[in-house]
Amino acid sequence: MAPPSLLLDVEGEELATKLVQRFVIERNGSVRERLWRLAYSPDDPLDDAEAPVERDVCGLGHIPETIWQLVRDNVLRCL
Repeated sequence: MAPPSLLLDVEGEELATKLVQRFVIERNGSVRERLWRLAYSPDDPLDDAEAPVERDVCGLGHIPETIWQLVRDNVLRCL
């Protein structure tokens, strides 16, 4: 089974920077599950070998950083 992957319309160092800005928690360097689920719905069958595992998230790369920070803060807020 192939690992899940995201399709963005940037490459190289810019891609690495975008992925860190979007999904990584700065204080510990981990990928936060709640942020990852913004790209992969909880209903996605990530463990199904027959299901497609690529998601086109090009729009995620175009969200301005200030707006994304509001999304991150809201998603990561402790309930």
